[in-house]
Amino acid sequence: MANVWAKSDAMIAAELDAYTYRLNALGTVWHIHLYTNAYDPVANDSVANYTEAAFGSYSINAINQAHWGAASVTAHIATSTNSDTQAYSPSSGTPVTIVGYYITLGDDTTWVYAERFAASRTLNVGDTLNVTPALRNEVA
Repeated sequence: MANVWAKSDAMIAAELDAYTYRLNALGTVWHIHLYTNAYDPVANDSVANYTEAAFGSYSINAINQAHWGAASVTAHIATSTNSDTQAYSPSSGTPVTIVGYYITLGDDTTWVYAERFAASRTLNVGDTLNVTPALRNEVA
């Protein structure tokens, strides 16, 4: 019979901290993209499932891997946020509704993960949307 044990909160936090440490040590390049289609991300997803935002001054931004914070745990879910908040402010165009963000490797074609916002946000010229990337590790 196999040994079975539950992971403690400290274990899931340590796993996430080790992961963010490796990202920084390896110099992994990640880009953050906004998306506009009503899509719920799933494991092993694909960039093809997301409609990238398009508005005046929109750009794909790099995530600084050195800025992941120490993991904190709530309800057996470890979360690490990146202190480099990404700000998006349309300079022109019609209102655009942002549903969430997705992360790719630096090639912009290899999907890493995505997050759908709790509520979508419609951006008009002059509005600003601040996005703080977050990684999560939870007990399966």
